[in-house]
Amino acid sequence: MADPNVDPHAEKGKKTRTRILINPGYQLKYLAIIVLIGAAFVAANSAAFYGYAKVNYEMLINAAAVTDEARLLYLSELRSFARSMVAIGGTFLLLLAILAVIITHRTAGPMFRFRATIDAIRSGDDDARIQLRPSDEFQQVARSFNQLMDRIQKPSA
Repeated sequence: MADPNVDPHAEKGKKTRTRILINPGYQLKYLAIIVLIGAAFVAANSAAFYGYAKVNYEMLINAAAVTDEARLLYLSELRSFARSMVAIGGTFLLLLAILAVIITHRTAGPMFRFRATIDAIRSGDDDARIQLRPSDEFQQVARSFNQLMDRIQKPSA
């Protein structure tokens, strides 16, 4: 039977590239949730900061005797501030998306190996065992599953 830990599409002797999305359905769902929460956070903070800055700018403009040229300069600075907030928010969301992919990748990889091993056993390979990298999550679950399979295969005395 095929080893569930080997990429069947890899050429013999060549190292395969790690896929960014191991389980796209799972990873994209959580990526979307995390990014939407981040976007709501960024939008709320941006709206609050912009509203506060706009009120203060308007108070300054109205309180001081400023020329129309100075008034336009103040409003230009406010628009520049808003563009900066959008850029910072976008950068934050990009970093959040990268972090979400990394986090979901750490759980999707082991789940891929679990599913591949279970499929191998279902196909008749009773010697298949879950082999995770030392840094992978779910080490204890994999050990318990492997011990269960060893116990099932052990002949009764």
